[in-house]
Amino acid sequence: MTDKEYKKIIADVRRSVSRKYGFRQSSYINFEVDGGYFFCLSFLTDEARLTVKPMYADDLWWDIWGASENKKEPMSLRGTGAYSLSGQVLATYEIKDTADKSKLESLFAQVFNDATAEITRFIADNPDADLFYPDESRMDHDPDRLLYLMALIHNGREEEAMAIIREARKNKHRCMFRSGMFSDSYTYIRRWCDRKSIFRLFTKWPLKHLKRSDASENAGRVSAGCDIEKHRRKPWYRLLPEWVYWVVLAPVYIPVLFYFFDLHKRTLYDVPWWIWFGGCLSVSVYFLIITLKNGLKGNGLFVGMLMSVTLGFACGVMAVGACVGLFDGINRLFASGPISETAIVTNGKFHHIGRGRGDFSRFVTVVELKTGNRIMKIDDVELYKVPPRSEVIITYRHGLFGIYVFDKFSYPSE
Repeated sequence: MTDKEYKKIIADVRRSVSRKYGFRQSSYINFEVDGGYFFCLSFLTDEARLTVKPMYADDLWWDIWGASENKKEPMSLRGTGAYSLSGQVLATYEIKDTADKSKLESLFAQVFNDATAEITRFIADNPDADLFYPDESRMDHDPDRLLYLMALIHNGREEEAMAIIREARKNKHRCMFRSGMFSDSYTYIRRWCDRKSIFRLFTKWPLKHLKRSDASENAGRVSAGCDIEKHRRKPWYRLLPEWVYWVVLAPVYIPVLFYFFDLHKRTLYDVPWWIWFGGCLSVSVYFLIITLKNGLKGNGLFVGMLMSVTLGFACGVMAVGACVGLFDGINRLFASGPISETAIVTNGKFHHIGRGRGDFSRFVTVVELKTGNRIMKIDDVELYKVPPRSEVIITYRHGLFGIYVFDKFSYPSE
């Protein structure tokens, strides 16, 4: 009997026996979904290993990792997929090497019978999959603690997940799943938690009194020390899809963004060069530090540093631009009431032609206010056409940060 024929006999016997116990088969595993858990029997060379993980764990991890399409694949992918999460080991069963079909049937029947009993006991002890936290001392190879991190994130404990990642980074831990030159599983989890925190910034205060008073509690083993602690169910308002919250809050944040980041009429025309330089340099240094922490060497280090500086400079320009827009918006938002004064149009005129999809051309005119001999720069195309040394009446407001906000101009009445 060839090795191929022998493996086929084992697979056929295992499939026929597993069906009697409600297990499905794929490749080297048999699996069952029950009580919100994914139970998997992995048949190795000389043993079978029964593991468990909540059904939400792989779905959440694939969303974070950017592989949401995996959720549409067959259920067996949760046990055989390259980017599926490891489960907690519940039991191991010895597999004896034999070619006798009757002995194989008896052997597999015993394994599936014991596994079914173990699953029943486990569900009785852990009836709610949402509140299950894995015993990390019994994990089936999970060096990055991903299953535990998914349990924390699923239950709204992102701060604790981020603390674990920060500690791992401090200890120079290298993740098993990597993407490109700089990203790994912790990078994606951090981005996911940061994105979630943006919503919490707007909802934490008004919704903190809406938590369910009847939230159930469950004792679970956490971390390698297996300490016991109680976990609360996520409140109802955290169970809705993320897009629902953004749609509901759209009437709040969209007008604010348009107001603060309007690029057409700025009151701050001349941003000092050192602000642009300092902002771009700070972001570039930050990106560079991240690159150096990844432990690259040789050509990889050189390329990584070059890319970090380039990307940091580009992000720095955008960041400074956003800060300038925010500064200018707040300056206008809290400006004083209108003030009208007589001013003289000087020879100082600057025409900047804007390029791109929008009309960002500027027609800046320098006028001298008669009161206190103050200088004021105004971006207005009609004022730009007024001849030098002409006398006009300028209506403006004092901005919060001392920068004048121009409203309109007119010629003094005869």
